[in-house]
Amino acid sequence: MIIDFELLERTRSRYREGEPGVETLVARLGAEADAFLRKGPYSVMDKKFTPPSGDKHDFMSLRLYYWPNPSTADGLPYVKRDCVRNPDYVLYDRVPLGDLCTGVKVLGLAYYLTGKEVYGAHACRLIRGWFFDAATRMNPNLNFASYAPGLDLHKDGNGIIGSINFTRLLDAIPFLDEHPDWTAAERTQLRDWFRAYRDWMLNSEPGRTEQNTKNNHGLWYDVQILCFSLFIGEEAFASNYLKTTTLPRIGQQIEPDGEMPHETRRPSGLHYTEYNLNALLDLATLAQRLGMDLFGYTTPDGRGIRPALDWALPYFLNPSSWPYQQINEFQPGKCVAHLYRFARAYGDPALIETARQLQGWEKISAYTLLTQCQYE
Repeated sequence: MIIDFELLERTRSRYREGEPGVETLVARLGAEADAFLRKGPYSVMDKKFTPPSGDKHDFMSLRLYYWPNPSTADGLPYVKRDCVRNPDYVLYDRVPLGDLCTGVKVLGLAYYLTGKEVYGAHACRLIRGWFFDAATRMNPNLNFASYAPGLDLHKDGNGIIGSINFTRLLDAIPFLDEHPDWTAAERTQLRDWFRAYRDWMLNSEPGRTEQNTKNNHGLWYDVQILCFSLFIGEEAFASNYLKTTTLPRIGQQIEPDGEMPHETRRPSGLHYTEYNLNALLDLATLAQRLGMDLFGYTTPDGRGIRPALDWALPYFLNPSSWPYQQINEFQPGKCVAHLYRFARAYGDPALIETARQLQGWEKISAYTLLTQCQYE
């Protein structure tokens, strides 16, 4: 749904024809997939803590920017240090969720491109362990995804942003369509799981709270709702949601000059500007699937995705010129894939030239290079 499968099919043809550059990338991908063959399955049952529900099948994650209170003997209640991650988040479910989704997409793509069944078989194994197997499956909710000791955050939807990883996993499901281990019954079972999770997002108090958030969280919430709705075959619902809920966010989040003030005011404002653009890029890509042009949309006073991109580009090229706070080092390389996708959407190869000026190519995964950083 986010991946351009027509472009990827051409990439597969180039690989089969022996194009050296593509062969090199696929070899790198194979090495990444080989590493995942030795990992997993992943499960919410592996965390060190039990959620307040008493059911370890419920996902639980530490709210990222919350830390022990330095003013109390027991550290409670936790207090916020915006944009500073508490490293204890690795003790909960968010990291295994990310590893699951990365593993499925890397293994799935490796199978799709090379035809090696071992990759697809392990991807199926990872999916079953997280979603299907009675002993290890995750319940389709994020009731405890904003956990912070000493605080009652069960109504808070902040942690829902962590499940954007699921949108990447769903991109990889079509890679497995021809694999003998991926059955029609399991496809249905996975759709049923995501229907239940999407409905929880729409109807639960944490979900409704997150939907009403004005910054990047609201956009990433919409990315998930649209992606999950398309996956379960509810195109009419997705189209209506896009028009009634997502479209107004452009006017709410982007200034006429392109600045996104909900993000620039954060202590890591350049990071969140990039992150918000990434969400807008995904939303516009999903809107294309529904016959709507968000890439070209502007409000009467000029607010739109392209003005936001143009406003941010100089700072991606020269992070030291950023006029607001950025307490963590900004990595320009994370913008490379976005610029390739924007270049295809706008038919603007100049954005590719900009991407090639950014530092950080060596850190981009083979999966990203193959699925996003292609331009024809």
